[in-house]
Amino acid sequence: MLSFVACNSGKAEKEPPLKKDPRLQMGISLVVLGTLQDGGIPHMGCEKDCCRPYYFAPDPNKKVVSLGLVDHKSQEAFLFEATPDISAQWKTLKEHLP
Repeated sequence: MLSFVACNSGKAEKEPPLKKDPRLQMGISLVVLGTLQDGGIPHMGCEKDCCRPYYFAPDPNKKVVSLGLVDHKSQEAFLFEATPDISAQWKTLKEHLP
């Protein structure tokens, strides 16, 4: 389970409003960069109906499990879980930066 907790001092600050994108208003975004098990799809040796189509037509959008965290205020990105898809996942994560 992942939780984020924040506190507010209660006084209103006069900062310029962030862009209307709700992700930017929160300041931090969690980005799912992949959801597949570590072996990818199709999993080696899998003969099930769910794997067969991917032997003949791989889906480039399906990536191995990974998460990214974007801090919009500091404009930093953090990648959790290096996978064989790390290059594409890092590129996707950087696209979430302002």
